[in-house]
Amino acid sequence: MSTAIVGVTGVVGQEMLSLLEGSPLGEEPPRLVASPRSAGQQFRWRDESLTVEALDSDLDLSGIDRKSTRLNSSHTV
Repeated sequence: MSTAIVGVTGVVGQEMLSLLEGSPLGEEPPRLVASPRSAGQQFRWRDESLTVEALDSDLDLSGIDRKSTRLNSSHTV
């Protein structure tokens, strides 16, 4: 099952990443998404490093089965 965590660089996003890592839903690495200024940051996922993608109009989340989001009121999707 493919998963995306939108807002991964925030406190809630980090908690979601941690919970997913130990969950049966985390069979495959999630896609990490955050604001354009956070794009390129790296986070550990089990034995690999995942790169944050920019949340912008070019982002394609088709094919994602589950999306976890936590955005403050200054962000629009």
